[in-house]
Amino acid sequence: MTEADVRAALASALRMIAPEADISHVDAEADYRLVLGLDSFDFLRLMQSFHAATGIDVIEDAYPKAVSVRGLTDYVRSVKATSS
Repeated sequence: MTEADVRAALASALRMIAPEADISHVDAEADYRLVLGLDSFDFLRLMQSFHAATGIDVIEDAYPKAVSVRGLTDYVRSVKATSS
């Protein structure tokens, strides 16, 4: 899964959670929760929606890494590498 794929999955999930949020302009290494004004409940729903869309479960221990597009991409790649 590429960084563009992760960004697209997040954008799709955000449309349901925070329709005004536009992740396309957020730097890949920035904490998108802060940039987009997401609270902890929004973030939890975002991770659940990401899982539903991609089949990749972002475990709670990975949340600190998953707050940036790049960090989430790295997490997804590591999960896929260990499951192969």
